[in-house]
Amino acid sequence: MKQERFTIIQKIGLAALGLVAITLFTIFLANKARELRLKREPPKSESIIEGFDFPSIDDISKSINSGLNSAKDAILGPINDIIDAIESIFTGIPNLGKGIVNHMKCGSEEAKEGGKYGLEIFGIILACAWDKHQKFFDGSCTRYYLIDIIFGMFYGVFIELPLLLIYAITGLDLQFIVDLVLEIFILPLDTVIYAISGFHIIQWPDSVVKECYRCAGTMDVGDGNGRQTLHKTMGEWGAMLNCTTHEFIHGVSTMIFTLVPSAWPIWWGGQHLDGGDNFGLL
Repeated sequence: MKQERFTIIQKIGLAALGLVAITLFTIFLANKARELRLKREPPKSESIIEGFDFPSIDDISKSINSGLNSAKDAILGPINDIIDAIESIFTGIPNLGKGIVNHMKCGSEEAKEGGKYGLEIFGIILACAWDKHQKFFDGSCTRYYLIDIIFGMFYGVFIELPLLLIYAITGLDLQFIVDLVLEIFILPLDTVIYAISGFHIIQWPDSVVKECYRCAGTMDVGDGNGRQTLHKTMGEWGAMLNCTTHEFIHGVSTMIFTLVPSAWPIWWGGQHLDGGDNFGLL
């Protein structure tokens, strides 16, 4: 029994010695690690005066360079700005002049062309209106005009007006019935009659159309063949007059807005100088 107790005491003692040895070894390793870390870190500059740390050489050099750069920017910055402004003036003024001249030229050419052709077309329309007025009263085209008026009134009263009323009341659009009758009955019948007799039933002969429904006008259409005589309806001449009027107004507007400084900064910078795109104007 005593021998067994002594063995237990020995085991406890050995365990305590082992813990002490491990603790001492851990402390030893920690001290070695601290010494190695201190060796690797740069030594701190010691203060000559207690409570005051003098800057290092690197800090002094950085401060001097920063001060020199600030002084350089303060001196050279305004000089560079003045140089850039002078350069912008010498390049911007010619660009601005070029932009104004090109846009004025483009606008004037457009207005000139629109006004020229517009006046010609307006004269053709007036002459045509007087010509058709005379042909109505001298009997040359009276019968054709009267037939068109009577047929137009009949179509409007007995076909178009009922279709409009039905659509307004019920919301049904029956125009497709008229179109269907035209496609499957009237047009084929017109083709057969024209093949037999040489006359149409839904339109006047070409000679009548040219004499009574078209207006002859001589003008230069710009295809390189000089002035040509054109035969167009009053509606077609009117559409051409609207086009030339729009061209004239657009050209005048271009010239007016060229003198407004809205697009000047763009031209000053050398952009959109050709005058063809009207960028920034309209």
